[in-house]
Amino acid sequence: MKEFFKSIKFKILCGIALVLIGAMLYTGVNEGVAGIWQNIISYVVTPVQSASTAVANSFTGFFSTFFRAGELEAENEEYQEELRKLREQLVEYDELKQENERLKEMLGISEEYPNLKMVDASVIQIADATQYHTFTINKGADQGINLRDPVVTKDGLVGVVCEVYANRARVRTLLDVGTDVGCYISSTRDVGISAGTIPLAMEGLYRMSYLERSTTAAIGDMVLSSGESGIYPGGLIMGTIREIRSEESGASAYAIVEPVVEYRQLKNVFVVTSFDGQGSVTPDGESAQESPSVGGGTVEK
Repeated sequence: MKEFFKSIKFKILCGIALVLIGAMLYTGVNEGVAGIWQNIISYVVTPVQSASTAVANSFTGFFSTFFRAGELEAENEEYQEELRKLREQLVEYDELKQENERLKEMLGISEEYPNLKMVDASVIQIADATQYHTFTINKGADQGINLRDPVVTKDGLVGVVCEVYANRARVRTLLDVGTDVGCYISSTRDVGISAGTIPLAMEGLYRMSYLERSTTAAIGDMVLSSGESGIYPGGLIMGTIREIRSEESGASAYAIVEPVVEYRQLKNVFVVTSFDGQGSVTPDGESAQESPSVGGGTVEK
């Protein structure tokens, strides 16, 4: 025991006791005896109060979150409904915007070619290059489309309707070997016939045959439809000349032509259902206008 009173621990305890007694005496002098007990109680009670307050706040937060969950779910459903409506409005806006663009294009074509009566259509399927970029549109016989109706865009002639169904049709482009169009070169007025070939079609090109060997046509000259057959309106741009070549016989020349449109990127087209000079008599004495059920194509209801 004597060793404890002489130890450092005892001395430290004595120091702490002296500090506490001093604090109590100071409080007693300034605040009285009541202040001493208040401080003692404060030292004991304050930590307990802090702990109980923290626990109460935790329970309050838990139950608040629990009861708030239902409200949050309802609000989330409202937000989802608003988002769905906004998406529908965006789709409607896009459709109206596309329709407006189509109408503007049709108006532009009508102003340039006032004699054309047209039906606008959307491209819904494009064949691969081995099929000469033929494509399918979402309009057909029910919308007044017939076999061999010309198909155009604001840039020029695209091709011709080769198959007709009730609400869709297939279009054969200028690259196809079966598409023959009477045409002329704008700069020289040389006339000829455009037609596709398999090798050129694979390159996205076609040829204009029966040019004079002495033609002065040059690269970059434009090729336009002549309109003589009665199948295609005259004056439609078909493409530009990429190259002039001589036939193997040397008796004539032909031009390699690049179409005015990029077939793989077509989205909207216009089918010409009527125009001035349609169905005119061809050189063999027969009408070039054909009924919807003949002429190498089909019509189905």
